[in-house]
Amino acid sequence: RLMLLPHVIAALREEREKYIHGNCASLALDTMMEIMIDKGQKGQVRFQCAKWILEASGHGLAARALSDGILDEEKPLSEMSLRELDRLIVESEKRLRAARVVEIEVESVSSVALDSALDSARDQG
Repeated sequence: RLMLLPHVIAALREEREKYIHGNCASLALDTMMEIMIDKGQKGQVRFQCAKWILEASGHGLAARALSDGILDEEKPLSEMSLRELDRLIVESEKRLRAARVVEIEVESVSSVALDSALDSARDQG
């Protein structure tokens, strides 16, 4: 019966959000980082973890589209002109093709080369 009260529902929702944004988010990131640097994992798995971390930290393709002016976060798709939508589609397709090429190249890279690249990146960061 308490679970039906609006203020109880709101309080539970707030606590859940705090937990997810705090402990759970940190644990998820730690897990992804552990997998990314685990040389026992397949290169593709490690690459996907690295890609996820970049996306989650705002350094992925969507963030680039915003910073390059391809996507306007202030303007919903429903308010874009046909020319703006067309430009968005063309630019997105270019980026998607480029990302696929990179993914294919990464899949073909040996695990040793990937380990070397990750070690080098860790040394620089």
